[in-house]
Amino acid sequence: MKTEKYQFRGVGSPLREFPTDGSLKRQYLSKVLHLYFEEGMGYRSISEIIPVSFASIGYWIRTFAKEYKSKTEIMEAISNLDKSSREESKKAKDNANTSSSKDTDFLEAELASLKEELKYQRLRADAYDEMINVAEEQFNIKIRKKVGVKQ
Repeated sequence: MKTEKYQFRGVGSPLREFPTDGSLKRQYLSKVLHLYFEEGMGYRSISEIIPVSFASIGYWIRTFAKEYKSKTEIMEAISNLDKSSREESKKAKDNANTSSSKDTDFLEAELASLKEELKYQRLRADAYDEMINVAEEQFNIKIRKKVGVKQ
């Protein structure tokens, strides 16, 4: 999913990532329509609840209202949209579970390889320490720097 970082609501707010592929509309459209048509809230009030600009909310509502003429058609469409969004969310959760198991397997394999790498690097560091100890004993030269001495 393609995302972009946007600053949301004011100067001091952190940058948040929002998808740019239309998934926000799929995710929030039924909630926006419910709040507008059934609760009677305005665009700005809805935009304070849902992380979408009031201009986008207005556009969604206008385009949706153009498709349906009467209030009963709008209410039926909203209920159908709610049902379809619930079904999509169930499918998405199922897909997430299968992909998460693949991700888990990949991450476990990566963790094992990183542990092996760490083990090798620790062994290497111990070998270098021992090499310095042997050199200091054989040649009677201090190789390690003394801590706290000004140069």
